[in-house]
Amino acid sequence: MNNKNKNLLDLNKEDIKKSCEIEDKIFHSKTVNDVDLNLNSKNDISSKMKFIMDVPVHLTIEVGTVKITIKDLLELRSKSILVLDKHAGDPLNILVNGYVIATGELVVTENKYGIRIINIIDNSVFKKL
Repeated sequence: MNNKNKNLLDLNKEDIKKSCEIEDKIFHSKTVNDVDLNLNSKNDISSKMKFIMDVPVHLTIEVGTVKITIKDLLELRSKSILVLDKHAGDPLNILVNGYVIATGELVVTENKYGIRIINIIDNSVFKKL
């Protein structure tokens, strides 16, 4: 292995080590705001985190759920109404990749729906739905 390849390998090991340290801080902190990633310079962000910044995640806003039988499912028609388990005004769950990470309330701005974050869930109690 030539010196150039060895230096690249060492750099990758350092990036991986830093990434693991950051992940450990994130998953053992109480909230996102408690995380100090020590990414103060542009170089830190680009070299340590850039590789994950464009990774897509699935964000879901859960208005409610309902459990029905297959028979009821097959009988659904246009204008059928499904009564959900949440009441109007209840906080809505915000999920990332199936994990509840926050709660929020439905808002309307400029004729579009949005969600106002009410509470970020302590990640020690993240739960998969």
